[in-house]
Amino acid sequence: MLRRSSYYEFDKEFKKNEKSLILGIDESGRGPLAGPLVVTGVILNPDFSHPEIQDSKKISVSKREELFQIIKNNSKKIYVEIIWEKDIDDLNILGSTIFCIKKILKKSNEVKCKILIDGNKIIEDNDKIKFIVKGDSKSLSIAAASIIAKVTRDNLMNQYALIFPEYDLENNKGYGTKKHLDAIYMNGPTIIHRKSFNPTKKLIKSNKIYNIQKEYVMCERYAAIHLIRKGIFIEEFNYSKEKLGKISIIYFEGNKVIFSHILKMEKKDQFTRNIQLNIEKIKYLSDLSKIYCSEKGLSYNIRFDVICVTFISDNQYILKIKNGIKV
Repeated sequence: MLRRSSYYEFDKEFKKNEKSLILGIDESGRGPLAGPLVVTGVILNPDFSHPEIQDSKKISVSKREELFQIIKNNSKKIYVEIIWEKDIDDLNILGSTIFCIKKILKKSNEVKCKILIDGNKIIEDNDKIKFIVKGDSKSLSIAAASIIAKVTRDNLMNQYALIFPEYDLENNKGYGTKKHLDAIYMNGPTIIHRKSFNPTKKLIKSNKIYNIQKEYVMCERYAAIHLIRKGIFIEEFNYSKEKLGKISIIYFEGNKVIFSHILKMEKKDQFTRNIQLNIEKIKYLSDLSKIYCSEKGLSYNIRFDVICVTFISDNQYILKIKNGIKV
């Protein structure tokens, strides 16, 4: 096995000169039962090296987060492709990986570089592209990509953990631990579970899906998932105070605090009417928003949104957002 100091020397073998660039590509999330697949490509500055960059699986959480910032600050380009659970089921995990890699390769056409990809050959291997088995343990560029992919995916799973606390996602990150498996058998799979992966697949085939979640709770969760997939970082999910009610979702947009209330619609054409009928019911948002801003030491620069959700099926829904509701 190569020592850490060898990572930089390994990459130098693929460079024509000191100014040559390498695009390292790696992924995170091929094996979990829940959550997305994240594939990243990193082009480091040609003169950059760091003795602590190595395979992301061998680094502590705090060290990965530290190196994540260092890599971002010392890269010419970073490409991040995320493919969500339903698309993974449709394409299968190998097809999903190839799909993301090809998107990165297309985007990187603008840069002249050698391309090193972790793993066995899954697409064309030519003079420009080289597949490296266990590349994250050999190449600085691939190891850097593995860290970006791992931290990006872990952050997404931490967001999912706010929405689905019963599945212990903050600890298992979607992998099939005993606690996670027990939760799937007890509560059933959710929209973030991969339906083509066992044991979810077996549960579906045997009709043993126990969906005990109330419809309104599902609306809140689907709305939160929608925002996360749009790149929004959720600060609070179901923030509540006794006797004052709760705010379903809180997030920031620049220095503005966004408070979102969730409504369930039976039909997608009831959007405007549904909001008008519920304005009186959601006036508590104003009082709760003041408490939240006071607790966090925030200036009262806020916006109230209403998010309406209409179910089509277990995995499909229509979502509409009305920004700037006066309460």
